[in-house]
Amino acid sequence: MKIHPWPLGIIVAFIIFCSFMIAFAVYSKSQPVELVSKDYYQKELLYQKDIDEINRTIEEGLLPKLELIGNQLQVSIPEIAQIESGKIQLYRPDDLGADQHFQMKQAVTAIPVGELKAGRWEVRMRFQYQGKWYQHQQTWVK
Repeated sequence: MKIHPWPLGIIVAFIIFCSFMIAFAVYSKSQPVELVSKDYYQKELLYQKDIDEINRTIEEGLLPKLELIGNQLQVSIPEIAQIESGKIQLYRPDDLGADQHFQMKQAVTAIPVGELKAGRWEVRMRFQYQGKWYQHQQTWVK
């Protein structure tokens, strides 16, 4: 009686496949998962308010402008002279720990960017003018 080697080959192939899948699952579980922000789901519920503020900014023509002057990024809103309050966030899509936050106290704000990593940044602005909130987001490459 002759013994065929193909059943042993199928068993060995199945064992190798199962070992690979287990190793891949263990490796995947050990990788860090960074969401866009820690309170991502809460922000998602309030996103309609953000959309309304962005649309208001466009409709009323209060779009901020970015200009690099030396080692400072100047954020200005040319259409108005003074804002009530505001925030600027420099958001780095590939590194959660590199984000920077600044206060806007005037319609022209200078942000020091000399020590920031080179690459793509999202400049997110939210400011209040005449009792209404406005938002704008723009990509900036250092």
